[in-house]
Amino acid sequence: MSRSEFDGLRRFAMHGLAVRGAFVSLDETWQSIRLRNLAPLPAQQLLGEALAASALMASQIKVDGRVSVQLQGGKTLKLLMAECTSEGGQRGVLSCDDSLSDDWTLADVDRDSLLTITIENARAERYQGIVELKGNTLAEALTGYFTHSEQLDTRLWLAADNDRAAGLIVQRLPGRTAEDPDGWNRVVHLAETVTAEELLGLRSEALAGRLFAEEALTWEPQKRLCFRCPCSRERVAEVLMALGEEALENELEGDEVITVDCEFCNERYSFDPVDLKLLFA
Repeated sequence: MSRSEFDGLRRFAMHGLAVRGAFVSLDETWQSIRLRNLAPLPAQQLLGEALAASALMASQIKVDGRVSVQLQGGKTLKLLMAECTSEGGQRGVLSCDDSLSDDWTLADVDRDSLLTITIENARAERYQGIVELKGNTLAEALTGYFTHSEQLDTRLWLAADNDRAAGLIVQRLPGRTAEDPDGWNRVVHLAETVTAEELLGLRSEALAGRLFAEEALTWEPQKRLCFRCPCSRERVAEVLMALGEEALENELEGDEVITVDCEFCNERYSFDPVDLKLLFA
């Protein structure tokens, strides 16, 4: 099986249960982002889970823009941010204490840390939900977000290792009446039997067959996901121009160039005095 077969998202609906869901698996996408965020393994795994979660959430929320999951955790986990666009572009960034132990988990993050979910639409609409970090895993914390902010019955299962990041989401459709009143509880009970090894190692159809063998599923075509950073020299130039010519001239004192590094893709953009004069010409 090729690596690319694991790099995508599959949505599904369950007949008669008013339940929808999605499986996501990130392979090359995860490798592209992981290698740009070298950190202790537990923190990298958390970033992988956040990337899987951002893709799953973007698949369930009507958005024509991007969904981001952000966690600022104080001393140990300074910043974690994962993002997925409606076109399937993903990026992420991680900043943490390099001395994290191998048994570090989300439960070790400062309890006053906040989990922020941001939804941005192409029409410049922006919604931000901020919730307390509750639970010992990111999946538990995001379940709390859906319960309190979206008021939707939602459950997530996430996993990540050095090779792959993956996840499953199931959600009860709002306003729909299920033909099977116990269907939602049964689906959650079945999904709770999933293991990290299965999430990371099985394709969506095989995993669904193991978990929901007795349920009738309708599948949507696989959506391809990939690493994509929207930074560019033109965008950086716009930021520099917003700072103003005088401020940039002061910044140049003693330096031959101004450099700007993108924290997501590590691309470096350099502007010398001639470049800056051309910006304001």
